[in-house]
Amino acid sequence: MEPNYNQIGPGFWGFLATFIMALAIIVIYWSLTKHLRKIRRDTERQREAPTQKASRAEDDESGGDVVARESGDGE
Repeated sequence: MEPNYNQIGPGFWGFLATFIMALAIIVIYWSLTKHLRKIRRDTERQREAPTQKASRAEDDESGGDVVARESGDGE
């Protein structure tokens, strides 16, 4: 009286449950990676924003690349 494998094994429903769990893990991992990249990119932009504003302010104050004529330039 040996039991049949189908009676003691996980069967189709066990395979289906494992497959769905694996798919869920892959989707969650993909979503988490996407969100972490977005957070990292936003953080880098916030760090760069003050330095970009400061460099723009310096350019505005100096008047840009204006060359002034001075006495003794050979003219």
